[in-house]
Amino acid sequence: MSHPPKIALQFLRWYCREDRIDEVEGDLVELFCMRTHHSHRLAQLQFFWDVLRSFRWVNIKKLKINYNMVEIINYIKIFFRRFRIESSHYLINTLGMALGFAVFLLIIAYVSHEQNIDHFHTKSDRVYRVLETRKTENGLTKYEVSINPLAAALKADFPEVEESARMVYMGSSALKRGDALFGNREHIMADPAIFNILDFEIIQGDPKKDFNGPIGIVLSEYLANILFGNENPVGQTVEMTNWDMNAEILAVYKDMPENSTYRFDGVYVANFDAFPPNYAKWFNSWEGRGSTSLVLLKEQANLQTINSQSKDFLAKYLNEEQLAKVDFELQAWTDLHLQSGDVEEMGTEPIKAIAYGNQSFLNTILIVGYLVLFIAALNYINLNSVQALKRSKEAGIRKVNGATIGQLRVQLYTEAFLTMFIAYGISIGFVAVVFPYFNLIAGKSLSFPYIFSDDLIYYHLVMFAVVWLFSGLIPSLNYASISRHLSQNIKNVQSKGGVLRKSFVAIQYAISLVLIIATVVLFRQMQFVQQKDLGFDREKVITLDINSGKARSSFQEIINALESNADIEHVTTSSRVPGEWKAHINTEITTEGGESTIKAAHYAVDHKWLNVYNIELSQGSNFSGSPTSDTLKMIINEKAAAALGLADPVGTTLSLSRNGNNWKFQVIGVTGNFHFESLRNRIEPVFLTSWNNPIMQIDYFNIKYRNNIPDVVAHIEKVQSTFDPKTPAEINFLDDRWNRYYKADNSRSDLILTATVVSIFISLFGLFGLVNFTAERKTKEIGIRKVLGANLSQLFALVLKDYLLLLCIAFVVAVPVSWYLAQEWLSSFAYRISLSPLIFMLAFLFVVVISLATVVYRIYRLAIHNPVQSLRYE
Repeated sequence: MSHPPKIALQFLRWYCREDRIDEVEGDLVELFCMRTHHSHRLAQLQFFWDVLRSFRWVNIKKLKINYNMVEIINYIKIFFRRFRIESSHYLINTLGMALGFAVFLLIIAYVSHEQNIDHFHTKSDRVYRVLETRKTENGLTKYEVSINPLAAALKADFPEVEESARMVYMGSSALKRGDALFGNREHIMADPAIFNILDFEIIQGDPKKDFNGPIGIVLSEYLANILFGNENPVGQTVEMTNWDMNAEILAVYKDMPENSTYRFDGVYVANFDAFPPNYAKWFNSWEGRGSTSLVLLKEQANLQTINSQSKDFLAKYLNEEQLAKVDFELQAWTDLHLQSGDVEEMGTEPIKAIAYGNQSFLNTILIVGYLVLFIAALNYINLNSVQALKRSKEAGIRKVNGATIGQLRVQLYTEAFLTMFIAYGISIGFVAVVFPYFNLIAGKSLSFPYIFSDDLIYYHLVMFAVVWLFSGLIPSLNYASISRHLSQNIKNVQSKGGVLRKSFVAIQYAISLVLIIATVVLFRQMQFVQQKDLGFDREKVITLDINSGKARSSFQEIINALESNADIEHVTTSSRVPGEWKAHINTEITTEGGESTIKAAHYAVDHKWLNVYNIELSQGSNFSGSPTSDTLKMIINEKAAAALGLADPVGTTLSLSRNGNNWKFQVIGVTGNFHFESLRNRIEPVFLTSWNNPIMQIDYFNIKYRNNIPDVVAHIEKVQSTFDPKTPAEINFLDDRWNRYYKADNSRSDLILTATVVSIFISLFGLFGLVNFTAERKTKEIGIRKVLGANLSQLFALVLKDYLLLLCIAFVVAVPVSWYLAQEWLSSFAYRISLSPLIFMLAFLFVVVISLATVVYRIYRLAIHNPVQSLRYE
């Protein structure tokens, strides 16, 4: 006959009221018997579930409190007395838990902040960004920008849409008032309705008031202070030097909060119909793409209605060929930060103050936080279980004097609570000390009180309660279940629970090994991307943006003026640079016979550009430097030559197509392949044309300097103000811009590294405590062996063999888990390290060494003692 699972049945009888147990148990057992006819295994699982479902308020026994405050005070006194006597044990326990708490609180703060980015808008649950989806060679691709008039059309055609607006990235923009000149890229041009969708805390003025001309400006408080100081800017005008026009200040808003993807310094409110005809036509054309479209849905609006009717809606505005390739979807504004990893950029998106996050990493780092806390709890359980066994005589005396099992358990839970409380206090102090460092590695600017915010205080309470209950459970059961200890040899008592303790140690080892291996892989991959030969030299290169027609038309004079400084080696000009932070412009290239067509990134450069970046030619020659003779010449990289099937490309004529226009170019040279994007992406075809080409204009000065950076920067700013006084110098160091590709990865690896180091320390605390216990248990045995002639190595082997076996078991478990996780992360890089066995062996040896150091120190002290003292033990 089949019986229900014993553990589930015991749990049911433990919590269920006496007047309801017969009814509840009878019903559940009857259900179990009926299910066993189909599957005994499934019936057991369902019985567990039924028991849990029956855990309701109406069924739970009333709590019987059989102790008073006098007893609690007595337990507290005993705790602090034992804390003083056995300070090493309690300090290990307390510091281990404090480190676990601190790491968990910091990780929760990081995760909470990431999850709450962009959630501060009052209507955020109804705000959506419109993503354009296109069918490409690589499948379906999503883009941030969409068709320019799409936002207005959505509001007009869908009753579910309450409001819509579009944001257009302006590139570099400069505002001038008197002597004050301010320029950067943190601006947008937008419809006035943007203020009905997103929250801007208006301090002065009205951003939706009528204004003259095509543009009115709403300033951030920061920018208003720069341009106007303490004056009221509303109603005054500033010069938009890039546009050669004046614009009225409509309002001022409080600087956008730190947890915002976008932190605009200014919003240029646009009346697109008042723009010059060529601009107005582009803004209203269904052929034009450059807008980030937002919609605000009405309360209770059905999102599926819009998604399901997208094709019918677009059919009114697009032809059949366009309709076959283009669609759109709505992305919740609250998903902007963590769910945009697959969204492509085109270069006309607003600048992000916070780079997109990664939900997978948040899940990973959260698991790491739980694991570190789990290791700390295992430590406490292990060490307190040992301590409970050592206190067996105390338990026996208490029971002889009338203490109940419940009172013994309450004593252990009281001591656990006090340990947790002290550990929690220490952890808060620790968090306060390391919080600046945490902000640095996490790329945040949070204040310490953030960890006590409304969103996080719940985690404090749950963390404390769960760890307290979990950590006190097994030690209290061990302590309270001992009933015959007055005459029992303590060594027999201490031998109990060995399997469980060893299992906990093995689990700690396995978790530590996984974290160590993950950290090594992260570090080596980051080292690899920093040291890999990129095919060009990015060191000592400064880029200066060309942000006006005036600078573009006089670029040669600017180059000559820049090169007049002795610390500047070369200056060249180009449309794009390796590691480009704007969009690469792709152009179609076709062989003369039309056999092959590829898309390649286009760089317009002058004849010194290859020398500045130290990019070598494998075939042919460089540009001559003559604008007329170089106009229709091109240089391609080896990847482009291979993609076009050209074994000897020099002298070949290729057709270039862009925006419906076609040109014939002659190949004069071939460069080696160089990385112009992150190592997450494979090297793609690239072609270079002269700066004087019919397709694309120059956009940068590339400045190769020798030394003395402050003087070089000052000289660049002076030249900029001389030739283009209305445009601030936009200076970037190329190696810094290149490193932005891996900024998030470096931050994430630092977070995991920190958690790993802490987990190792916690594990060592626990190991040291267990070795102490082992040493005490084997004191007499070691003394006897020494008398019989055992040497030091034999004594070490006596203790070490158990820990080495546990470490080997943990290694076998950790390797496949860490290999899978490492492969998953590395798969996001086109160029990556290989997972050699050496990585796993190094992690294993590292844990072996630090474990042996911990064990050997304690055993050595015991082994060198006089054996007579060991034989007198107890």
